[in-house]
Amino acid sequence: MKKSVLLIFASLVFHLLPVQGQRIPVVKMTQDSIVTEIVGNKSVTSIYVTATRSYNYKIGLWMMGVKHSDGSYSSYQLIINGVPQTDSVFTSKGDWQFVRVGGQGTFHLNAGADTIQLIGTPTDIPTVEEIIGDAMVLYSNHETNYELTKTHQDSYPPSVSLLPEVDYNKEFHYSMASNDSTYPPCYFTAHLDRRMYYTFYRQEYYTAGQTVTFQTDTLGGVHHVLHVFSKGDPSNHTWTASSTEGTGGHAQLTVYITRSDYYYILVRAREADAWGTCNLRINSDRIFENVPVNNLCTDIYVATPFSDKFVCFAKSSSADPMIFILNDTTIAGNIINYNNDYPYNQTVSSYNWGKNARVNMFVRNKYWMLTTSKCPIVRNSAEPLVDSYTGCKYRGIQDNDFPYYFVDDYMYSSAPSTYYNCISWALGEWMIGYWLDDKIIDNQFVPGLGHEIATIDSLFSIYGLSRTGATSNNADVDLWGTVNGNGTPNCLHASVKAKRHRFAAGYDWESKLGSYVRVFHPRYALENGVYGNVIAHYHYAASLPGPSPDPKRIILNVGLSPTDTQIITSKVSSVSRQVRETFEDLYDRCEFALTLQCQ
Repeated sequence: MKKSVLLIFASLVFHLLPVQGQRIPVVKMTQDSIVTEIVGNKSVTSIYVTATRSYNYKIGLWMMGVKHSDGSYSSYQLIINGVPQTDSVFTSKGDWQFVRVGGQGTFHLNAGADTIQLIGTPTDIPTVEEIIGDAMVLYSNHETNYELTKTHQDSYPPSVSLLPEVDYNKEFHYSMASNDSTYPPCYFTAHLDRRMYYTFYRQEYYTAGQTVTFQTDTLGGVHHVLHVFSKGDPSNHTWTASSTEGTGGHAQLTVYITRSDYYYILVRAREADAWGTCNLRINSDRIFENVPVNNLCTDIYVATPFSDKFVCFAKSSSADPMIFILNDTTIAGNIINYNNDYPYNQTVSSYNWGKNARVNMFVRNKYWMLTTSKCPIVRNSAEPLVDSYTGCKYRGIQDNDFPYYFVDDYMYSSAPSTYYNCISWALGEWMIGYWLDDKIIDNQFVPGLGHEIATIDSLFSIYGLSRTGATSNNADVDLWGTVNGNGTPNCLHASVKAKRHRFAAGYDWESKLGSYVRVFHPRYALENGVYGNVIAHYHYAASLPGPSPDPKRIILNVGLSPTDTQIITSKVSSVSRQVRETFEDLYDRCEFALTLQCQ
């Protein structure tokens, strides 16, 4: 237990950002700070790492291996800072695994930027999620608050009914005449705080003229879907096959390649929220055994288009989501779009999406969005939860009232309404039929002049919000306005952080713009506009129930009785082979990472 805690601490302390580098490209793909190039019949995968000191490190990689039809497994030539190494990287299964490089040997890294390269083939491109050198994370393609694992059981939902979520199950906005007091009007579908799971996928490079056959075999009877699609043009080069019925059901595709490109191969469960495992063969040569398949889908449906373009996104603070868009009214359609990490372009956005995923697309029918984590993960200090949004309206033009509310950030979350305003929505009200501050406060709101801050304090206190102890870091609601020459503020607007009351949503903050629409926006996107700037912060008092949909958790300190210990001991001998292999993988990784520095 102490070693596990130390490993987590070491990962958090020594997690460093990769340093970018450049090579002359042949056929080049850059993703997650890894550059992959196809050079003739070889693939060159370059990973840019940072070492804190010049030292001889013992190196380990968390990566996916490939089993071949002759029983062998993938091996990759290793090059460090341009120097070929005598030791290669040997995998031992067709699945995720932790690989020690060179046994007990060491490899020299310079202080600062270093380049680690793995040489494979176009159809056997090394897939690496993490590199560790003497217990330090030299490179990581995921957040540091979850652990990597091959434990498929931990990648399954215990029960769909146990998933903590708030479901905006309204697929488009409603007229306020419907008097729906259960759900607010909205322009989107959202599932919040859903546990995110891994479904198998990988990338290979194919050239035009190749014929490639893919076949799956189900394990345990789970019905599944096999997808193959082009990375560069998924809408025109995409294929799908569903498994046959029965416990031995399989899916098969034979694809004639007309476009030279990197291709994704993805296998998922066919039914929403289903899970299981299957085997995958590619051209009967590359074999992947007992791979997990899951299906976390959110529907996309637009009944009365308000704009031609819509936004779908998945946001997580504890994992690395990837999304795929399926183009059918059923969940067995082709994948036509996808995203891993949405790029940050400061000319059109002030919000950095980081490792979160987003797709902007035109929608005419019902579609589905599949969400998966980047690799097998297991619960650690924080659960890997994800918020999935589909059908958000994309404005597409600059709003002159808010010069810093950039085009790519502007999303409508509801239709215009005179039933409620910004103050109402910041407090979680929308069905009262009037502007909350006008009715409760004993003086009329005057546009351009606003309220005194003491008056707003009185109103917000009714809802448990206070400025006392509120800071920029812990704020649930921001108050906007201008400041008079004598220093007194005029309060003009309020915005609420996503999930700070039951229905507050979005990727960052949300606002109702007077009698106009409700919008998602970066926190300070409305600055220097008609509402002035943020002049005060409010947060919910600690003694009040939190407004977030996160479930309350009670932690009990429970020990084991002698009888309990005896029962557990008796069960050890009956542990399955899969669980034993998982334990050995994790134990080897922990032992390797934490004992190297003691040798």
